[in-house]
Amino acid sequence: MNKVVIVEDEKILCEFVARLINESPMFELVGQSGDGLEGLKLIQERKPDMVVLDVLIPGLNGVNIMRS
Repeated sequence: MNKVVIVEDEKILCEFVARLINESPMFELVGQSGDGLEGLKLIQERKPDMVVLDVLIPGLNGVNIMRS
């Protein structure tokens, strides 16, 4: 099972993606955040296999998170 973290500030989009992930037996949602700094912390702590990442997000943008 692939662990996934969502870093997205648009609540409706985040909820939609979370629902899709939760409905799939191939994926396990291990964290969600609407803030870049909090999202980076989640990624570092939970070490997911995949990250659904918004590029324009408050706190720390998605490009900087990818570089970290």
